[in-house]
Amino acid sequence: TPVLGLFDEIAWSCTISIVRHFFAEEKRCTLILENLSKAVTESTNLKTFETSITTTVETLAPLSREIKLKVDDESGECIEVEVTDLWKESLSALYKFLNVVVKPKQGFRRSSAVVLMRSIQPVLVLSVSDRRAPTKVKFWLREAAIDFLKVFASDSSCQEHVASKTVGALARHCCIRAPENAESREHASVSVSRLVSFLPAEEACDFTKFLIKMCRHPQVLF
Repeated sequence: TPVLGLFDEIAWSCTISIVRHFFAEEKRCTLILENLSKAVTESTNLKTFETSITTTVETLAPLSREIKLKVDDESGECIEVEVTDLWKESLSALYKFLNVVVKPKQGFRRSSAVVLMRSIQPVLVLSVSDRRAPTKVKFWLREAAIDFLKVFASDSSCQEHVASKTVGALARHCCIRAPENAESREHASVSVSRLVSFLPAEEACDFTKFLIKMCRHPQVLF
């Protein structure tokens, strides 16, 4: 009934809010993400939450580039960032959940996938929530994102290779929105080459054609 549907929406929103608040800080966050992934995969009919899916991706996807800083209790100053096992588990659970939400049994969600790709793009140029974070942590986040995108693009169950086309679009977007900073551009180049390396031959060919056209554009600076 509409009333039960409303309660389901509220429960869904509250759960996502809990994940957002306790991400990589409490074990229950990882357990919630795992349970949500299981529910979506096995039983939950996401058509009920159609209006909430994109909002969910917009809320949770940025966590993939959020640096968890440790703060000294006495001085209040931030201390060195440490990649904990809980952080690794939380990020892995997050990517698995985002994958099943964007690619449910009912079909590929294009609009949600676009939001997901835009959220991941900053990680590929090491642009994270805290610029002062150690480079090794930024590298770890980037590698985690690339590993996720590799699995995401290789899903053969998507009709017309929609998943790989989405990742191909992300690679083109990284070229168009290349940062001005030399170091960031270098990291973006590495990320794009990695993305293209695991695209199907047809998608990789399309990217090469795009790159040739882009290089011929009079406004492109080398």
